Amino acid sequence: SHYQKTMRDQFWLQVGMVFGVCIVLVSAVLIVIHPVIVSVEAVLKAMHRVEEGDFTTRVEKRGNMPAEVVEIADGFNEMVAQTDLLLGQVRQSALEQKNAEISALEAQIDPHFLYNTLDTIVWLAEGGQNRAVVDMVTSLSEFFRTTLSGGKDFITMREEIGHIKSYLQIQKVRYQDIMDYEVTLEKSLEECRILKLTLQPLVENAL
Repeated sequence: SHYQKTMRDQFWLQVGMVFGVCIVLVSAVLIVIHPVIVSVEAVLKAMHRVEEGDFTTRVEKRGNMPAEVVEIADGFNEMVAQTDLLLGQVRQSALEQKNAEISALEAQIDPHFLYNTLDTIVWLAEGGQNRAVVDMVTSLSEFFRTTLSGGKDFITMREEIGHIKSYLQIQKVRYQDIMDYEVTLEKSLEECRILKLTLQPLVENAL
């Protein structure tokens, strides 16, 4: 009947609308997450080249690269550039002194931690866990911000604790149910100054 035909038409129209909305949503997610995946993969490729001994490599920044990944790329490029500079100086002057500087710089870079974290980000992105990707990239960005600290050797306890929290948030995603932690700091100590990366190695060794 005409009524049944009208109902069928409305039903298929609604199905088509739902299907169209699903396509739009999936496309939007892909548009948002694709630059993150591409950007992280670019950092991973640069790390592989550094592992092979190429200290001239740099992460090329693109216009669609998320701000957090740009900060990671800047930190990575700066540390590789400093390492390359130190290696050149080692070849020309006091080997023992420069080797000590390189060891200190490598302790800040911790390439295995960075590689494992970026690998986890790619794994989360491929699994569609977009919120987790954003949280991991943000934590890694904050981790590098404190590691660099604008070249300062001393930072506040609040900044050092923030550095530890970023580290633990990243490790919590990796270790999930087998890890738990609590961070406390008396407010009166927040502005006390401390040699940066004094507490983070203790936390890392404990983990």
